[in-house]
Amino acid sequence: MAGGLALRAAVIVAAVVTAPFVLWDAHAFWRSVVQFQFMQPLRTDAVSHLVWIHARWPGLPLVWWIPFVALVATTAAVLWRSPRSPAC
Repeated sequence: MAGGLALRAAVIVAAVVTAPFVLWDAHAFWRSVVQFQFMQPLRTDAVSHLVWIHARWPGLPLVWWIPFVALVATTAAVLWRSPRSPAC
């Protein structure tokens, strides 16, 4: 039960902190938080799985959905293998 309460508190705090920026200018908030990430060029000096893929298969087009697929797969693996206890 404590884990659910902590998660709920974290979501409320995040909403309270973020809400003024969204209410002030929702379009600018979306552009600066989400769209800006997709406008960045590939940095070959970064420590990233995209750089590793680009170095080994330079002809493979880097598409924007690769990180999201990796995120879903990683989250599923972590949830499957992690213990069901907030103490760990």
